Amino acid sequence: MVEKSIIGIDVSKNTLDCCYLGKNSSEFIQIANNLKGFRDLEKWLRNDCKITIDNCLICMEHTGLYNKPILNYLAKKK
Repeated sequence: MVEKSIIGIDVSKNTLDCCYLGKNSSEFIQIANNLKGFRDLEKWLRNDCKITIDNCLICMEHTGLYNKPILNYLAKKK
């Protein structure tokens, strides 16, 4: 079984609070809840956390309308 990194996302209308939980550390970033923010998330994961989005287990609350954009973005990334 491949070990996945865990990303927790707290969803709101305008922002996403994202937390990476590593074995020995944790990192936090707040991004915009839009396409630019989603790209910033990938860049942050790659540069600061040294992981890629396809190697993550991403958890978030169901907020209906507010988490739909990030869900669609992640679905396209598989």
